[in-house]
Amino acid sequence: MKFQEMFGVRKQEQAMEEYNLTVADLDKGIMAVLEAFKERNDELVRHLKMNDRREERRHELNKEEFGKVRKDIETVDEKHSKKYAEPWEVDAIKNAVSDKAELFVRRNGVQLTLDAITPVGHMTLEEITIKRNAAEKQFRKDLRAVKSKILVSTKKYLGMKGNARNDHIRSVDVDRATRYIKSLTAKDIQI
Repeated sequence: MKFQEMFGVRKQEQAMEEYNLTVADLDKGIMAVLEAFKERNDELVRHLKMNDRREERRHELNKEEFGKVRKDIETVDEKHSKKYAEPWEVDAIKNAVSDKAELFVRRNGVQLTLDAITPVGHMTLEEITIKRNAAEKQFRKDLRAVKSKILVSTKKYLGMKGNARNDHIRSVDVDRATRYIKSLTAKDIQI
């Protein structure tokens, strides 16, 4: 592009007279300026493309991180959406406690009184029934005491107070509680 095309003939003549330039000098100067603009423009284009690539990569990384964080949040939400154990989970713990307590009581025996030891041959049917009912009553009493000890021990193992409510067992602790109850020995709860 020539100077004449950019500024017109009149301005060209004024510039030539004022600076003692020829048309070739003006064209060279304009071409040099245009080349400098073109180089600068190419440099800016390269820089902008590089920035675009960086932004795209940053966007991809942010998208990946957002996906990971979202999955983590969903996992945490799933774990804590039901903070406390469901009733059937509490029943499962109670059943495990009952089974273990019955095992301990049967294995260790029931505390008997002298009346229960009396030979059966000298008693009537009514006396035998009374003694059997007394022995069953003692068995149920011992069973309740052992169940209570196991449940208190389990709650303490879970980091709760021993007298905390059963429905305050956290949902995430149900598996730990059942594993603990299964591994419990009579010595652990001092029977």
